[in-house]
Amino acid sequence: MMKKIIIVLSVIIFLIAVLVSSKYIYFYYLEDIYYSTSYTKYDGVKEYVILSPEDKNINERIDIKYVDTIAGIVKFKYPYINEKPKIKIKKKDFLIYEKIDKSRKIVFVKKEDNLNYEIKRNIREIDSEVDTTNIFQVYNKIYSHIPKLNILMDSYENIKYDLRLTKLKSVLLPNGSDKNIYKFDLGTLKGFQFCNPDNCSDTVVSLFDDKKEYTLVFSNFTQNEIDFILSSIKIIDK
Repeated sequence: MMKKIIIVLSVIIFLIAVLVSSKYIYFYYLEDIYYSTSYTKYDGVKEYVILSPEDKNINERIDIKYVDTIAGIVKFKYPYINEKPKIKIKKKDFLIYEKIDKSRKIVFVKKEDNLNYEIKRNIREIDSEVDTTNIFQVYNKIYSHIPKLNILMDSYENIKYDLRLTKLKSVLLPNGSDKNIYKFDLGTLKGFQFCNPDNCSDTVVSLFDDKKEYTLVFSNFTQNEIDFILSSIKIIDK
């Protein structure tokens, strides 16, 4: 009787060991596929992606002097405090800066469609229920993901899901931020802000309408000025 119990326990232990080892093998196999090209590991990027977006209200009632500005497909109000600035606009990515104070500038970029296509393809492969026609929701799913992988307890699907989303988030988050992520809604435009301008000179904002993604980089602007510009932005040609 005791011999049978020992045999059964040995088989159970063996099966558990096989299951555990197979999960680790699966994890390292996927990690090599997803992370090898960037020379990183899952644990190496984890510390940079532990935050999810905080809801932010854009202050639309700011009393400030401004200049109506059009740069390519974007129209907005450019704020100033003292002397009315002479604004220079360069066509490449629509670099907007003041001739007097060139440290204050805005870079406006319309993202290429193929990038969003690749992102949406990756999302569809791990979660078919996500509406990939809504670009903002796709990015919101990625940015809201917090790595919480437990190799021993998670299923194979969860391991794949966590690894893939963590990799996407680590690649898409802008470098050099103070790890603040904000989410806002302006009605026809929604977006994310990366970094608090009190802590960094460059603040990245991703804007989304119903079809496209746009990126703005604000250099040496206050939060009130960024809010003022965002609340006035209109995309005039999609």
